[in-house]
Formats: sequence, structure tokens, C-alpha cells
Amino acid sequence: MKAIEEPARRTSLLALAVLATFLGTAFWFLSRSPTPVESTPSLVERHARTHGLDPDLVRAVIHAESGGRPGAVSPAGAVGLMQIMPGTAAAVAEKLGLPSPSRRDLFDPDVNIRIGTFYLAQMREDFGDDHLALGAYNAGPANVRRWRKKHPGAPGPEVIRRAGFAETRHFVKRVMAEWRRARGR
Repeated sequence: MKAIEEPARRTSLLALAVLATFLGTAFWFLSRSPTPVESTPSLVERHARTHGLDPDLVRAVIHAESGGRPGAVSPAGAVGLMQIMPGTAAAVAEKLGLPSPSRRDLFDPDVNIRIGTFYLAQMREDFGDDHLALGAYNAGPANVRRWRKKHPGAPGPEVIRRAGFAETRHFVKRVMAEWRRARGR
């Protein structure tokens, strides 16, 4: 019996050591994460207005996408406050006449909000409907075009409700609710 207990105890100690190392690393990383977006409201105002957006809409997107955490990373690889995909960031930077930002650059609130607001404004211009624009921001414009094709003539909210991914439906609903709340409606 003693021969079985010894390897089990060593395995348990090793597991505890690995867990302690992981937790220590996680604490170190989190303690160095940038501060929430509330510390940079002027960035939201400036970039939203530059691209013709309501700053409350941009704040609602930030709230839904990252909870205001500049260091947020999604499982799909979207980065920062507005959860920008690196490929999208490169395409937007090219349109803005900027060098392509690195993934690390996207953690900078100024860079992230600048790119995110331009992209959101572009989606609003392309789709002419806030629900569809938010759906395209979240799921990509190709998906929204495909959903519209399936439901010709349906209004934007209906297209998202009937054809969107569950995550996109939830995202659009959260943003619209937060935006209405911010505007006092």
C-alpha cells in the first residue's frame, strides 16, 4: 500500500507546484494590465466624433466587447477595448494611411479606439442600419450580407434576430440596450 501512496503524493505535490506557478504568472500578468477605458474618455469622444459616431454607441460597443478592459483578448483572437481582429486592423490602417499595427499596438486604447471607430462607421455606412452594422462589426460583413440575402426586405433587427449567430444576436442586443440606457431611453 505504501508503494502506491508515495507516487500519488508526488503527483499531487507536482500538480500543486504547477498550479502555484500558473496562478503566480496569472497574477503577475493581471497586475500589469492597463487601466479600464474610463481613464481615457476623451479618446472615445475624439475618435467617435471624428468618424461621425455617437460616443455613447462607442462606449456601448466597448462595454459589450471587452467590459472596458484594454488587455482583453477573445478566444477568436480579437484584441483590446473594441476587440479588433489583427487582419481587420491591418485593412483599416491601410485605409487610414497608417502603418499596419502590431497585435501589441492593438492593446493601446488610442490605436484600438481609432481603428474600431473607423471600422464601425464603415459598417454603418455600408449597411445603413445600426443593427446590421453592429452585426457586421461582430460577425463580419460577409455574414451579414448572406443573412440579408436569406431574408430580403426584412428590417435590420429582424435579419439579426432570424439569421445571426447566437453570439452576434446577443452582442447586438447588449449594445443596443446599453446605448439606449446611456441616452436615457
